[in-house]
Amino acid sequence: NLSMRIEFINAFREKSEMYIKNIGYRWKDYKIDLADFRNISDWTRMVSLSFIVEEWNTKEKDGIVYLDNIRLLR
Repeated sequence: NLSMRIEFINAFREKSEMYIKNIGYRWKDYKIDLADFRNISDWTRMVSLSFIVEEWNTKEKDGIVYLDNIRLLR
């Protein structure tokens, strides 16, 4: 199975990350609470949102990950 790191960075260079673990081979809906990104104190000026598959953190070394309908809600 696959793990993915999700990382936010704001204009003040605050960076926070979390992992989604054991992503399977079928489509699945994930809801992530922005409160889990504890190192971000100001969400008004975000500069980066990254979805990172780290080679050391996954068994499968090839394949495709589709990201769909990414939304940030209050």
